[in-house]
Order: sequence, then structure tokens, then C-alpha cells
Amino acid sequence: IGQDGVINGSSRTYLAMLFASTAVSKVGYYSGHSSGNLDIDLGFTARFVLIRKVNDGGGQWTVFDSVRGINPGGEPWLALESTDAQSNSNTDAIDVSGNTLTLNTGNSNVFSTDTSKKYIYYCHA
Repeated sequence: IGQDGVINGSSRTYLAMLFASTAVSKVGYYSGHSSGNLDIDLGFTARFVLIRKVNDGGGQWTVFDSVRGINPGGEPWLALESTDAQSNSNTDAIDVSGNTLTLNTGNSNVFSTDTSKKYIYYCHA
């Protein structure tokens, strides 16, 4: 994993999580695109969504879930690396309809119309 103290320092605590796509979960990546929202066919209805921008200094590990609500028009979300309470943003960052996850342009931690932005995601039914 290298010599960088951020990922391999002595006397530090780390957590590693490994994810894989299955019948009820999907791991993937996407880039921003200038034509607006992006639809991803998951093959199941997502109840948990974890997204992170991976370039330009990265971004927040942003979590959405059906317990808090994934609602058209705006949904609360958590930033895993923050000690803050959930955000009750009115920003419509994502939508789930059937097997489709729609990423909207309202939250740059989730999606951008800038084609140079890259993201990873994990979704679970």
C-alpha cells in the first residue's frame, strides 16, 4: 500500500472495507458528463448508496439510505468523514426508481456536468 503516512503510518488506526457486485449489491464508477443527470441500471432497488469523488483532491464519502429517505426533490445524507449530523439539504442529489439510480447535478460530491470528474459508488438493496 505504499509508504505514505496517510495510508501506512505506524501507531495509526485504519479501516479497510472491500465491496463486490452481487445480485443485491453493485460496485462501479462513472464520470461526469455535460448532458445532465445520469441513470445507472442496478438490477435491484437501492436502499443504501455510498458515493465518493476520486479525483481533484477527492470528496466526501457521501451516504444516502432509505431509512433517512431517498426522495425526489431532496434527501438527507451523511458524510462519513465528518462528525456533523446528517445534512438536511434540499438538494435533489439522487433518485431511485425501480432498478434505476439517477444521479442529479445538484451535489458535486455525487455528480458533475464536468466530464473530468470521476466517482466510485457502492449500492445495496
